[in-house]
Amino acid sequence: MTFPVATASLAGHPHETQAAERQRQVAQAATQFEGILIRQLVSVLRKTAPEGGLLGGDGSSGQMYLQMFDEALADNLAEAGGLGMRGTLERAFGGESPAGETVHSTSGSTGNLSIGLPVEASSGEQLRGATGLLQQAAGAMIIPEVSQHWSRSGTLGPEDLASPIATPSGEGVAHFNVRDALGFQGYYKCNLFAFELARRAGYSVPVVGRERGWGFPGADTVARDAGDDQQVRGGWARVATGENAASLDASIARGERAFMLSASSPGERPGHMAVVERVRSIQYGEDGRVRRIVFDGWEAKPSGARHLTQRTWNLIGNEGGSQPHNGFDLIEILELRRPRPGTPAETPVSRPGGPSLRDTRDAVVDFSASRRGGAPPEPPDSLRPSVSASARSPLVDFSSSSDGYRPIPSSEERR
Repeated sequence: MTFPVATASLAGHPHETQAAERQRQVAQAATQFEGILIRQLVSVLRKTAPEGGLLGGDGSSGQMYLQMFDEALADNLAEAGGLGMRGTLERAFGGESPAGETVHSTSGSTGNLSIGLPVEASSGEQLRGATGLLQQAAGAMIIPEVSQHWSRSGTLGPEDLASPIATPSGEGVAHFNVRDALGFQGYYKCNLFAFELARRAGYSVPVVGRERGWGFPGADTVARDAGDDQQVRGGWARVATGENAASLDASIARGERAFMLSASSPGERPGHMAVVERVRSIQYGEDGRVRRIVFDGWEAKPSGARHLTQRTWNLIGNEGGSQPHNGFDLIEILELRRPRPGTPAETPVSRPGGPSLRDTRDAVVDFSASRRGGAPPEPPDSLRPSVSASARSPLVDFSSSSDGYRPIPSSEERR
């Protein structure tokens, strides 16, 4: 894993001033990284704690306060000395490279220091503003012990899909679909990861009602919705397809905008989604459609959630490039939007979800049957959108879409 440590430009200052500034920044980076580790530890410990207590209120509000408390606890523990790892991390961040040279920045004002873990959180440049929020949220979602939750064989829990949405529904409450969906074990999770990352960074995300609770729409549905009339239902994002790469990337560097990609595939092949960190190049066809896009960003692949650099997506008939994902029939670029003040991140774009059965505070679910290997489980009722025409919202009807929850064809395993 690489962890960015900024090195300020101090031309003309004494060497001691530069060294002191660098040491301060290294210490800050070590504290932040240890805070991420402590958050994961607190999350695991929380699962073993009994329900109830001072902050253990019912419903989504109680869970939200618990999450805020755990995050504050982790940050304060890190500031107070943490787990005793800060010194080791500081030496790793500011020590010597394998060649024996002191690690330093080679890209202007930003360094990229390796601490020997197997994944990268970013491209090495610590961005500010809109996409910087995505970098921060992604860092906690792609560490090894968490990234595997987003793999095909992984099982997601409420701490992974942590949306607090809860709406009255019949005799119960519709929560976000996690346990009712058996943790999505055995299913492709690119859309779930992309939308959850955007939600954690504070951006609006679409949700669709299911027979049991709420869920995120699939990649094919989102891409075709955006491609129909160059706008998305519910207005949760703005279609940016058509802009050139230089313009998009410059807005990212200035901290002004953030983007995700959604692509659809023909036939039974699933579409795909990704969250963008930097835009490297875009090739448009004469019809104005994206034929190829090269970017850095984050995706949930069959092997788990990953940060990828120089990733290439290609339309059908336009193969090649670095780390290519080929065969799409539509690629759309979506600019993420912040929700209006006082409104939640979740934007319903279909009829309300039905009452949840397992996704309640007191639910206990045995996932062991879905972890024994073999064929993926059949989709439970919670994955089958209702087709009741009388109850549909005028916004959009996603009832004909599987929303990305079908099992991956075997050819996808190679990607």
